[in-house]
Amino acid sequence: METPPSRTASPPPARSRLRRALLLATGVIALAILIAVGRPAAFLAYVWLRDPCAALPDPGAGRGDFGRFDKNAPHEIVSIPADPKEAERQLVALVLRAARGKLKISISGAKHSMGGHTLYPGGIALDMLGFDAMSLDEEKRILTVGAGARWSQVIPFLDQRGFAVDVMQSSNDFTVGGSLSVNCHGWQPHSPPIDSTVESFRIITAEGKILRCSRTENTELFSLALGGYGLFGIILDADLRVAPNVFYTSTRYKVKPADYAALYEKVARGDPSVGLSYGRISIAPASFLDDAFIVVLKKDPDGGIAKNTLAIAEPHRLERIIFRGSVGSEYGKNLCWRIESFIGGEAAGTHSRNQIMNEPSEWISNRDPAAV
Repeated sequence: METPPSRTASPPPARSRLRRALLLATGVIALAILIAVGRPAAFLAYVWLRDPCAALPDPGAGRGDFGRFDKNAPHEIVSIPADPKEAERQLVALVLRAARGKLKISISGAKHSMGGHTLYPGGIALDMLGFDAMSLDEEKRILTVGAGARWSQVIPFLDQRGFAVDVMQSSNDFTVGGSLSVNCHGWQPHSPPIDSTVESFRIITAEGKILRCSRTENTELFSLALGGYGLFGIILDADLRVAPNVFYTSTRYKVKPADYAALYEKVARGDPSVGLSYGRISIAPASFLDDAFIVVLKKDPDGGIAKNTLAIAEPHRLERIIFRGSVGSEYGKNLCWRIESFIGGEAAGTHSRNQIMNEPSEWISNRDPAAV
């Protein structure tokens, strides 16, 4: 007797409809993910392909500022040596010679803080970058540092000893002398600008005299030179109070701009455990001045004093592409704000004070030579 061929039973209609619905839902979700991720990914890939890999060369002392806004040509460029005694002798002689010849003197370090507007055509340009000697009195927590030292040199020096800068800008490219000459503010919510950390400094006046200035000695010159843009003399070196290098954990608060000041007073200034803080208000077209966030970094009570916390700096490639994509693009500005407000800069994990403050500004710079 012949056996009839086997036949697979058809699934019940309800089961088949459920399977089709699940497949359709999966397809819709996959399409939504592709749309959500695909366009940003394609946009950032386009920015990455167009972005030059190398930074523009430093124009050098006396040949312009870091933003390339001023290209005044000085009469003479003088590099200051690292040895304090030799530097003092050279600078005093230079100041007296300039006075006799009625020449103008311009002071440059990183050429960020003061920029090209301090250059003078036909004048003498000082390159202070070599004048960068440092020493630390750990008991008194006083750093003695040459005006030409960059914060990117100071931070590792302090990090090895368990200390950190008290007040500085949010980028490490600047020099100590430039920061003092503009009296920069930092992102320390309980502190005035950098002058609050200065115990004393030495300065060469227009008469070629070397004076020590503090709150009790040459007090008027002390107040004038801090924030004086180099108009009252050449700052040689300074004694700065430093802070312990502690660990911080971060918290982010979303807020409307109208409530920003009140919330900042409450969560940043009103909490003594907050060591650093910053905020952003949206300038993206989709949420222009209608969205904001505040990040506070509180001391980790179990973190203790940290030493040698600076790992090898990773390239800020993705952060750079996101930021540079916001230049000249409404879509890029909206994307940058969405990412920043969702992720935030330091708003994740635990970091030492030095890790947070040891950030260069170069990674956001314009590298297109045709744009400067």
